[in-house]
Amino acid sequence: MTSSARSLDTLNPLVLTLKLDSIAFEILNPLRQQHFPPKRNFLP
Repeated sequence: MTSSARSLDTLNPLVLTLKLDSIAFEILNPLRQQHFPPKRNFLP
């Protein structure tokens, strides 16, 4: 099976931690709120 044929459930996740400046945060935070599932959409 090629990697393109695997379902997303079988792939290992890549977890990143980023520190954003205030300008990047203002741009990217609305996208996070729009596209991430509500149960996973939180910042600790």
